[in-house]
Amino acid sequence: MIAPTKLYNYLPSWSIDAASDLVLDAAANKTKRVKTALGQAAEISYAVWPKVNDSLLSRAFQMFPSSTAASGDKESDQRPSRQGVLLAHLLKGAHL
Repeated sequence: MIAPTKLYNYLPSWSIDAASDLVLDAAANKTKRVKTALGQAAEISYAVWPKVNDSLLSRAFQMFPSSTAASGDKESDQRPSRQGVLLAHLLKGAHL
């Protein structure tokens, strides 16, 4: 699903096996919600500090250029900033 966006070539993501294991485990255990520890922390944080979260997310989104599909440009070799790569490594698999 992320292959068409070249930007993701420079960012860490979950492997297909890791992502499918999460979903299969949820199906096998009849889990109502599927979320990672990071997702759970974000949910709690948003409930407690919504304006702080909005500010942080806004700054995070600004670290990454828009995809060529979103901007209507032809495919180019866009790279995230160093700060964007660091953030992506800290939040592996959480694509902003």
